[in-house]
Amino acid sequence: MNSKYIAVLFPGVGYTTHKPLLYYSAKLIQTYDYKPCYLSYENMPKYVGSDKELMKEAVKSGYEDIEKTLAALNLGEYERVVFIGKSIGTIIAAKYAEEHNIDAVQIWYTPLIDTFSYADTADKDRIIAFIGDKDQWSDADMIKKTADEKGIKLYSYPDCNHSLEGADVFNNMDILKDVMSRTDEFIKGLK
Repeated sequence: MNSKYIAVLFPGVGYTTHKPLLYYSAKLIQTYDYKPCYLSYENMPKYVGSDKELMKEAVKSGYEDIEKTLAALNLGEYERVVFIGKSIGTIIAAKYAEEHNIDAVQIWYTPLIDTFSYADTADKDRIIAFIGDKDQWSDADMIKKTADEKGIKLYSYPDCNHSLEGADVFNNMDILKDVMSRTDEFIKGLK
């Protein structure tokens, strides 16, 4: 493993690094010699839903939980840094990259609208995102519109929820394979 490459995984609320999108993206990125760093949150509320105040509290809490861990990693010493976030983890990752001036490539699985507020200073070619058009925690149309306005490559999956899953288990496996294939293409293209 190349110690000059690191991938930091930012989970969601209840969507840990052991669930499909983060689990397989970690496995995938390791094939490119990235050292994975699995984050977790100590004080994150167990349920946030669409409550805006709880969301702010959760982002603040999650951000505080990961700051010491990331500071100890000395991300500036790595040749390549990739932040992989899921849901609220995309907000925390994007915010950390902006506030700490980290030149991180970012992979956003089911980003929330607030994630995009931290993308203004980022290189848009170094961000990729995925959303389900039936995402119960996001306004998928607003996410698509905002990604387009900001020049961020976004893949949308019909009839999929916040976990990029629909009703059919076998179709869900095909969706996961497509997401990982697109993630793989993105990683291969990194310079």
